[in-house]
Amino acid sequence: MSQQEWGKLSSKFLRHQWAVVHLALSQGSLPCPALPELLALAQDTLAVSVEKTAVTVMKCVTLIIPQVRLADCWLYNERSYISDFKTDY
Repeated sequence: MSQQEWGKLSSKFLRHQWAVVHLALSQGSLPCPALPELLALAQDTLAVSVEKTAVTVMKCVTLIIPQVRLADCWLYNERSYISDFKTDY
């Protein structure tokens, strides 16, 4: 297998892998703690990908970012709520 063929094959693999991630994100079947890790993986993929793969990854990122922000807001509010009820004995 030539280097060019290997590049095309790996590019297709990445694109299809992110298409599966997009499907899981669309159905809400990924756990929230996995989302920040996915953002880091998306950044790595974008560094080495071609246009078609980049478009698929960016579709995933557009679904991940609002969920991460919502989770961060919930966590912040939850911590604030808990700290409001702490008492010093």
